[in-house]
Amino acid sequence: MNGFGDYIQYFGLREAPFRLSPDPEFFFPARPHVAAKEVLKYGIGRGEGFLVLIGTAGTGKTLLLRMLLQELDPKKQPAVLLSPAVGPEGLLHLLLEELDADDPGVQDRGILLKRFQDAMLDLAEQGRELLVVVDEAQNVPRETLEQLRLLSNLETRREKLLQIVLVGQPELEDVLADPALGQLTQRVAVKEVLRPLSREETAEYVAFRLAKAGRGDMRLDRRTLDRVYERTKGIPRLVNRLMDRALLMACAAGKGRVGTREVQESGETVPMPAGVVAEASRWRRAAALAVLSMTLLAGGFVAGRMLQADTGEQAARPAVAREAKAPGGDVLRVVAHRAYVRSGPGKAFDPVALAAAGQVLRAEGRQADWWRVAVHGSDGAEIPGWIHDSVVSAREDAGSGAKKMDR
Repeated sequence: MNGFGDYIQYFGLREAPFRLSPDPEFFFPARPHVAAKEVLKYGIGRGEGFLVLIGTAGTGKTLLLRMLLQELDPKKQPAVLLSPAVGPEGLLHLLLEELDADDPGVQDRGILLKRFQDAMLDLAEQGRELLVVVDEAQNVPRETLEQLRLLSNLETRREKLLQIVLVGQPELEDVLADPALGQLTQRVAVKEVLRPLSREETAEYVAFRLAKAGRGDMRLDRRTLDRVYERTKGIPRLVNRLMDRALLMACAAGKGRVGTREVQESGETVPMPAGVVAEASRWRRAAALAVLSMTLLAGGFVAGRMLQADTGEQAARPAVAREAKAPGGDVLRVVAHRAYVRSGPGKAFDPVALAAAGQVLRAEGRQADWWRVAVHGSDGAEIPGWIHDSVVSAREDAGSGAKKMDR
């Protein structure tokens, strides 16, 4: 084996398909990642104060964040804090540095707060808003998180001056459960959890990466893909490490593709963090329970639900859809993990409700690939809307002898 670059040339690849750097060009649109990105994007667009993204190490949080930042409204000014394990004064210095308004010599918190408030008002006069992204938020001291909550109170008569996205590993759940942070937790409008890839998604991920690098024709057999999944438990970073080494070994052996032997040997030479793999299994079980809960509790809570702010006012959000009970028409069952009900027949229309997996809706008409439905919001009021055909399964309602039309 002559080196890393040789396997790229040997296999006729344009570039390394499994490099670890978070490249948006290699973003794999797995269902949990796309759902999390869209919900966070929606929350940011609505001006929600606090948003939370949680995921086991290696599940793709950093790449998802890069995708989000690429798609930000130009009026949003991002401030990404990568080393947040600082006190309140350190936090203010980091934020002021992002706003080009820092003075390292100032340590008085009151003066720093005044500087920050002035900088935020200047930003508002320019028609812009600050989006603070705190990475590895599970390491942020409690006192600093409380300072963030206080900063979120800054607002004009019409709108808040900043939004805050907390990104972290599962330990962040425990941090936010601290009763001392109750006021902050009440302001969390969106919380999304990234789960590892399923067995099928892992196979699709490997094929996607190979195709992006120029070898869409390189197919791994089922046994090999199963071995990749068993070794990595669907954590993208671990898949990348394993497959990168397996390609090297296949190149050294003069083979045309990766097989079970290369995956097995790579797994022995590339240590897989046992704690991370165990955590992935725990989150997969938790995700399955969450889906079951959403199925059983129609009109109840859904992942990423909007919580009531501590002002007592209900945050603007899509309603949680309850099952409609109008007679006649087709019966639709939601087959996606979560689905938007929109105000019109197209993705350009705003969401008016969120429907959970397994929920039953009554169709009142159809236009192309969109079903017209009526759902009930959490307050019991009927909400007219549209839902896409791809996220539901339909059957004709004909009493007890209903004829199934599931696709």
